[in-house]
Order: sequence, then C-alpha cells, then structure tokens
Amino acid sequence: MMNTVAYSDVPESVFQVVVENLIDGAMVLTNTGELVVSNSHASQICRHLTQNLSRVPQQVWRCCQTLIENQLKFIEDEIKTDEAVAIRIRAWWLASGSIDQPHLLVMLEDQHQAAEYRAKAEACRYGLTDRETQVWLLRRAGYSYKAIAAELHIAEDTVKKHIKSIHCKRDANEWSDC
Repeated sequence: MMNTVAYSDVPESVFQVVVENLIDGAMVLTNTGELVVSNSHASQICRHLTQNLSRVPQQVWRCCQTLIENQLKFIEDEIKTDEAVAIRIRAWWLASGSIDQPHLLVMLEDQHQAAEYRAKAEACRYGLTDRETQVWLLRRAGYSYKAIAAELHIAEDTVKKHIKSIHCKRDANEWSDC
C-alpha cells in the first residue's frame, strides 16, 4: 500500500526538482495572477506567447480568470500562437493547509512537442525503421502526405508505402497484445 504525503511535508528542493523535470510547462499563480514559481518549460512557452516576461501571458490568465469567476475546480483550453502552434492549458486549484492565499496550478503543453513524444514512443513500440519514424513524426504533427514528401525530399507514393507499412506494424503489434 502506498502512503500519501501532504504537499507541505515535501522539502521545497525536492518539489523544485520534480517541477523542473516535468515535460510540460508548470506554473503556480496566486488568485490575483502573480507568478509564484514556474519551470523552464513554462517560461519558454510564455516567452513564445508574450514579450513581457514579468507577466503571465494574457491568453493563459484569461483561462485562469474563467476558473476563478465560475468557481470551477478545473479548466482546460487550447490556444494557437501566430505560428500555428497549439498550446494546451490546464488549470486547477492547488490546495495546501500551509498556504494562506489560494493558488492555481497551471500546466502548459506544447501540442506539437507532445505529438512528437507520442510518435517517438510509438516508433519504438512498433519497431519502425528510421525513415518510417521520420514519416510518422511528420504525420502525427499533422502534415499531409504531400507535405511529408516535400519535407523529406521523397515521392508521395513512397510516403504512402511508409504509412501503409507503419499501419501494418501497428496492427500486428495490437494483435499480438490480444
């Protein structure tokens, strides 16, 4: 049986290491929008969204305000940047007996990066070749067959053959799990 540990019992240095090593961006905000702590991934995403590094990006704060104003426990939204990058925002209340003021935990996920991680894991699981992996990474990122062909400097028919091979390997893997 696993013992649970209260947030206040975790040493601050351990908490900082855990937060910094998350793949997603993580921020803790006060209910007035002041940044308490953020990991490097959150800082990078925020820099991408705004030039003013001392403030939480307006798109992120609007999501948090909806959570606060509607007295929700959790909220999830997605924003698109000018470069068509999708950022998934998830925010919820962070409760701790030792904190006087309510805080929000905000997770920021770069959807393109998340798709890349999933594609790499699938490539490994299905035993894809290096070229199939390149094709699959682009396909999972939303590229069309034509765009994949242009990006990899191969014929569109070659892309179709790779995709067919990938699907065969996926199907074989799923049938072997039965």
